[in-house]
Amino acid sequence: SLPVGKSRSLHTKILAALLDRERVLVPLSRLVHHAVRAGDEEATLQYAPAAAWQASTLGAHREAASLYETSLSFTRHLSAETQADLLEGLSFENYLIGNVTEAIQNREQATLIWERLERYERAGDCKRWLSRLHWIGGRGKEARQYADLAVEILSRQSPGRELAMAFSNKSQLHMLAWEEEPALEWGNRAIELAEKLGAVEVFVHALTNVGSTESIRELELGHKKIEHALKIAREKEMHDHVARCYGNMASNCVRYRQYPEGQRWLEEGLEYTTARDLDFYSVYLLGWQAQMYFDIGRWPEAEKQALEAIRLSQYLTTPSLPAFIALGHLKVRQGDPGAGELLDRAHSRALPTGELQRIGPLAAARSEAAWWQGDRDRAATEAASGYELALSRNDPWIFSQLAYWMWRVGRDDIPVERLTPPYALMIQGEWQKAAQEWERIGCPFERAMALAEGDEPAQVQALTIFEQLGARPAADKLRKHLQAHGSAKLPLKSRLSKSEAPDALTSRELEVLRLVADGLSNPAIAERLTISVGTVKAHTASIYHKLGTNNRVQALSRARELHILEK
Repeated sequence: SLPVGKSRSLHTKILAALLDRERVLVPLSRLVHHAVRAGDEEATLQYAPAAAWQASTLGAHREAASLYETSLSFTRHLSAETQADLLEGLSFENYLIGNVTEAIQNREQATLIWERLERYERAGDCKRWLSRLHWIGGRGKEARQYADLAVEILSRQSPGRELAMAFSNKSQLHMLAWEEEPALEWGNRAIELAEKLGAVEVFVHALTNVGSTESIRELELGHKKIEHALKIAREKEMHDHVARCYGNMASNCVRYRQYPEGQRWLEEGLEYTTARDLDFYSVYLLGWQAQMYFDIGRWPEAEKQALEAIRLSQYLTTPSLPAFIALGHLKVRQGDPGAGELLDRAHSRALPTGELQRIGPLAAARSEAAWWQGDRDRAATEAASGYELALSRNDPWIFSQLAYWMWRVGRDDIPVERLTPPYALMIQGEWQKAAQEWERIGCPFERAMALAEGDEPAQVQALTIFEQLGARPAADKLRKHLQAHGSAKLPLKSRLSKSEAPDALTSRELEVLRLVADGLSNPAIAERLTISVGTVKAHTASIYHKLGTNNRVQALSRARELHILEK
């Protein structure tokens, strides 16, 4: 390292040399690098904002955020208008890379400046952005309040791009809540004004909202409009809008159990977002990929993708919900004692959104968890918490999922005509047709649930599927039923292979297993790990199941065979 004075002098000379190279195109970020280290504030302010914009257009959004921060570190030299512009730029980059708290702070600071300057069209646009950012933070009420405020402020100004985008933002919030009529009304108003103004970005945003709304009733029709928006957004390098198109189409396909098409949009979307630092959208897409893998029985991959989404999520409350719900539901079906904590975390995040697409699947997962635990009353309460909202919306798959669990706990007034075919067949007792439909769709767990309602050969087949999936509560319950009815030939309990161990055990289960190997009793393990004895019992039961054993001695023998304790 060089002394400060000598280092500054060296960077000053390098900067001068670079600026003197007229025929050589020097990256702006390199000029900023040397200007900052030279202590040249004038040069930094000359090049940093342009470098930030350049980095953003190239998809280097983390670098763009850093360059905006560099620009804003010299606020005493900036006009109020320039400072507000830079704050908006920084807010946008923080939004894309997932720093939502900072994005809100940046946008609030910009709003205050625009209001002080009486630039109400810019202040109103900031209110619209605050609506978007609060939605991401899981605060649905605040998102709607800011959306209304933006329209109110901008309606008092000459109709411009900002008002059109405020209309589109209203459409988006209604679309996300499955409120079709107002979503289409606001979306079409936005499109009409955008076309009049030639505002391409607003047109793309609003068309995505309208297409997403129409896809609730007719997936193919809605996706044609979203694909048109995607084409324009890709041509214009609108990274935010491209990623949103991918996210909407991927989530629609998974929710409607159109898995091959969903996989296409997920793969294309993740390739696009990961190459451009779009963590906000990567988290969302990873969560839906986890949900898809969960649905189609690829549970290890589901867990991997969900954990990666959660790792990246930080303050991304709403975008992280698909991952939390998929992982929590997976743990329910595996009989993992950590399922409750995951679903509780998802519950605290989902409720404030007020959106069926977050609340409904979570209610179904929590109802199912209570069902496997033998708590019918709680299962009914959990299912009802989403069912009543689903009755007022038009999402056939979420409604059917909740209706199924309502039926399982004794509700007999289910409107079967509103259900998707496999759920309707299950409720009507047509277990063979239901199983065939689930097999066609590609959902092995649901297929096994249908078979479990059939005759003994069908139930044995269901048990085999449950064991292959690692669905311990379902397998244990069905096995006990078959044994009680004298079934002779039952599939063996699943056992881990060497290639599957020890990854199939959670880190906490490995801790418990090592303490078991040390000879500690359940109370001693509970004291060592500062958990309850009941939790220790739940962990050991999960270990026994995953290892295909029945007691401590067998579990330790199997663990040594698989070299688990050596890891």
